[in-house]
Amino acid sequence: MDGVLLAYWEQGWEGRIEFGFQPDGGGQWLTLEPGDQLTILGEDGSRLWSGIIGWTKPGFLERRRYPGTVWSWVKQRGVPYGEWIGFFWHKPALRAKLVRSGA
Repeated sequence: MDGVLLAYWEQGWEGRIEFGFQPDGGGQWLTLEPGDQLTILGEDGSRLWSGIIGWTKPGFLERRRYPGTVWSWVKQRGVPYGEWIGFFWHKPALRAKLVRSGA
C-alpha cells in the first residue's frame, strides 16, 4: 500500500518513538513492525531506502537527539540513527510503500 511516513512521540515516553505509516485515503495509522517490508521515497520519487523492518539499539556513538530533545532507543538495523529518524520527521512527510508482514 502507498502512503506517508509518520512518527509519534509523547513527553514522558523517554526513548519511545512509534515509527508509523499513514495509508493514502485516510486509512488507519499503522505502527511499523519487525518483518514489514518498507520502501521510503525521496521528494523526487527516488528510492531512499528499502528493506525489511528489523529493530536494533543505536550504537553508543550514534545516540543523538532528533529533533530537539526527542530520541529513540531503537532504529532500523543497518541505517544510521539520524538518517532513520530524519525519514520520519521530514517535512513534508516522505512517501512510502508498505507491505505488512503476514500479508
